[in-house]
Amino acid sequence: MRLTGNVRPEACPAHDRGRVTDSFPMRHVHLLLRRPAARERSLQSYVTQLHDRNSPNFHHWLTSERLAADFGVSQQDLTTVAAWLGSRGWRRHDFA
Repeated sequence: MRLTGNVRPEACPAHDRGRVTDSFPMRHVHLLLRRPAARERSLQSYVTQLHDRNSPNFHHWLTSERLAADFGVSQQDLTTVAAWLGSRGWRRHDFA
């Protein structure tokens, strides 16, 4: 799927070298996932509470593990994305 506005300027027809083999390593590929709207609203609410002196969550910063658990990608979504990529020929070692 092509996402508008997410292609680096170097990725243009002038630099196209044609097809590559299936074993060609695809390094430096980033896959960004958007949170569901409800989870994003929940995160934004929590961030607001972090800065509100009257909130019980004032300055209750989260570890990266807690942030991922509470507001990150769900395991179900990761499984779905991995299955979709796998169905198109990507293998786990391609992500290393």
